[in-house]
Amino acid sequence: MAMGARTSVENKGEAQENASAPSSRAISATIAILRLLAGEDQSVGAKAIADRLGLPTSTCFKVLKLLAAEELVDFNPITKGYVLGGGTVSLARRALDPMNAFALMRDELERIAHDRGASVTLWRAMPRCRAMMVGAAEASMHVRVHFPIGQRIPLFVGAMGIAFAAYTDIALDELREEFSRIRWHVAPSFSDYRAGIEHVRRHGFSVDRENYAKGMFTVGVPIGNRIGHMRYVLSGTMVYSDRVEEDAKLVARDLLDVAQRFAAHLG
Repeated sequence: MAMGARTSVENKGEAQENASAPSSRAISATIAILRLLAGEDQSVGAKAIADRLGLPTSTCFKVLKLLAAEELVDFNPITKGYVLGGGTVSLARRALDPMNAFALMRDELERIAHDRGASVTLWRAMPRCRAMMVGAAEASMHVRVHFPIGQRIPLFVGAMGIAFAAYTDIALDELREEFSRIRWHVAPSFSDYRAGIEHVRRHGFSVDRENYAKGMFTVGVPIGNRIGHMRYVLSGTMVYSDRVEEDAKLVARDLLDVAQRFAAHLG
């Protein structure tokens, strides 16, 4: 009896695993279809999607029907093809900045960019030691951030990265390993990098003097100062000039003021 009972339990577990397998395949198919359509500039038919992804045509039709019902894809009755739907926009916007941080600070950041002649950006910490730019306030045609909104870069690079490193809960050996993987214009020594981290903790901002990008002087300001809870960093980038050191201090001061006022909400 005991053996029979155990066998019954085992069979039940196997049945549950087998039942979940189709669901996993459907999820994988859904993700693959959305990614494929995201890379297309024209509609794609269901049969073509199925062929390109190696999916059963029936599965592809079912997934597309569900996605269309949720407005995540749109069907073009003329071309008989599918494109990404408007529903993906709201999802993407929320994924980009779930706390609506840039919208909260936008007016202040645009004022700083205009008054100080700096390009001001807001960065969000992401998994796997990456940072994503969630918003930018541009000063002029002379200072441009070379990343589109949503671009991901290494978490610990440049002034932005030093500011993140100051309050990220990471072991020194792991930080050294991440540092060694970064592509710099002129790489600082790791000891200088650590000195920059201490500067953030003492003075509230970091500095990058052409280490990451040629001809650019950047300051980074963390929003909040709790170890392990650092989510956002503000950065201000200026073109090198005779006055850049003095101008950078003014930008850092302005960004510190913004960071302090929004830390309770975002830190």
